[in-house]
Amino acid sequence: MPPLIEPPPKRLLWVDDDGRERFLYEEYLLRKKGWDIIWAHTTKDAARILTQEAVDGIATDHIHPLTGDEPTTWGGYHLIKWLRNDRDDDWGEPKRIPPEIESYRPLDGNKNLPVLIIGAFFDEEVERRIRDLPHADELSWLEKPINVEKLIVFTEALELNKSARQGSPAQHSLVLTFEEIEPAWDAVRRHLARNPNHLHQMDPRQFELLVAQIFRDFGWKVELTSRTRDGGYDIIAIKRDWSSQQRILVEAKRFSPSRKVGVGIVRSLYGVKSSVAASQAILATSSYVTKDARREFARVIPWELDFLERDKILDWCAQADPALLRSGTSDVEK
Repeated sequence: MPPLIEPPPKRLLWVDDDGRERFLYEEYLLRKKGWDIIWAHTTKDAARILTQEAVDGIATDHIHPLTGDEPTTWGGYHLIKWLRNDRDDDWGEPKRIPPEIESYRPLDGNKNLPVLIIGAFFDEEVERRIRDLPHADELSWLEKPINVEKLIVFTEALELNKSARQGSPAQHSLVLTFEEIEPAWDAVRRHLARNPNHLHQMDPRQFELLVAQIFRDFGWKVELTSRTRDGGYDIIAIKRDWSSQQRILVEAKRFSPSRKVGVGIVRSLYGVKSSVAASQAILATSSYVTKDARREFARVIPWELDFLERDKILDWCAQADPALLRSGTSDVEK
């Protein structure tokens, strides 16, 4: 049975006049995760590549050369404006479309790709114009020196975007921000509702993103913790009103249905919740919690500790599929 998230090839175009030598560590981490990095030095180089080769996303320096070696604050703007096929005369410097890229046309599949803009310095006027371009809500921003965790989150979201687009070709590109990563979740949810076994075939980090989306769907602001931290939880969900703030710690365990979450994991999560004075702790799993764990924590009131198990997650997924709701049944395996 094929997994929900497609395996490699995964291709990222990275545009920076410093070249790959400056980003050896970042490239090493991404290659370990199956990414093929294509490097471009100038706007013209990137335009030529995007005319000839399909990629899954773009990372571009805010300031890089149009051609040659002389960088310009308009480099990133020129690339995105050309990519989005915005052909008006507002090209900054130069005033009209640069002749070096005028003859190029990106492949159709590359036109609306999510773009990560990286920079040690952001020119306010150029940034304003970038935000006025078509599909500007599909842009993400990252300062130098690069926070590798945020870079990895960007590429993980690209994977979900690619998977959703393959499952539902009519879907538009993924809206990417670091505060709220929202891929075409309806396509993912429908797929899981009809193919429940794929839930436990997801990469653990992608399962965390799925759980985070459930909380976002119910109005919570969500923060994902670093993959390298060992703090006993993966997600922080926050909700504020005029008089108070609720803070939930969520531990996400992507297990097979036959592997249940034992009492040790639940004890650890509840201990962390108590030590940091969070409002509630929730254990989210693609499997189930053991009877021993339920028995030990039966005395704990639900708003201190609760469980989000496989059936509840799949029920949430089914809400995205009107056909399942109309029929009152689904392929969910209890």
